[in-house]
Amino acid sequence: MEDDYFGESYELNLSFWERGLQIRNYIRIFRRMSFHLKPGARILEVGVGNAGLLKFLRNKGYEVSGCDLSETLCQNLRTYNIPAYRGLTEIPKDLKFDLVIANHVLEHTNVPHTLLKETRQALSTTGLLHLAVPNVLSWGANFKWWVSYQPYHLVYYDERSLRCVLQQSGFEVVDLRFFESFTGWFLIVFRTFMGHKKAAGTSNSVLNKKNRWIKYGYYIGMIIASFILTPLRIVQSVFQRSDEIHIVARPTHQR
Repeated sequence: MEDDYFGESYELNLSFWERGLQIRNYIRIFRRMSFHLKPGARILEVGVGNAGLLKFLRNKGYEVSGCDLSETLCQNLRTYNIPAYRGLTEIPKDLKFDLVIANHVLEHTNVPHTLLKETRQALSTTGLLHLAVPNVLSWGANFKWWVSYQPYHLVYYDERSLRCVLQQSGFEVVDLRFFESFTGWFLIVFRTFMGHKKAAGTSNSVLNKKNRWIKYGYYIGMIIASFILTPLRIVQSVFQRSDEIHIVARPTHQR
């Protein structure tokens, strides 16, 4: 199904605004995980997107690899001299990683136990898994146009169900946090006001170079609105109703 939505047209070249938001996320992940990693640690990302996170982590001195079902995205990785695998089962059995990052991957599969068990096999004896999924109990999920309601999201999780699937797959939770995305509420309001299909068309049009000033206005409005809503995001985190769950887990044999 996802090939119908992404396929060969996956956007690899992001705008200045999108890169800025992504780098903000990369820094947050790095600060959280660097405490657990030795210099030069081996990192695998499952679901590589435009390769931004792997390039960021390589610049920090880590040895990085990527895994994705899309041949287009794997080829893109190889242009940066980053090893790429078309699935976890293609990784050599003697190649183990100190960290596997699988952010916003688990909701895309209806066989999460299989994915997690294959991930576990790719980890070293002291390796860790960093996982992020949409939180179906978030306040934003009460709205029809919540950004994570997508036809290619096959399973939705709350804290309890996510802990359960991890435990059944041989993992134990080391750290769990709730995170509200910077632009989540802006997108809910925008989509609700415009209607989902019309909003999607508008979002695409503002990214068109011919509409540069509309695009700038769209992103500036998004950033201003998101800063104004910072207190709401903090309250959501306190009450565990943010729109993302971030987990660090390790195989249960680690003690």
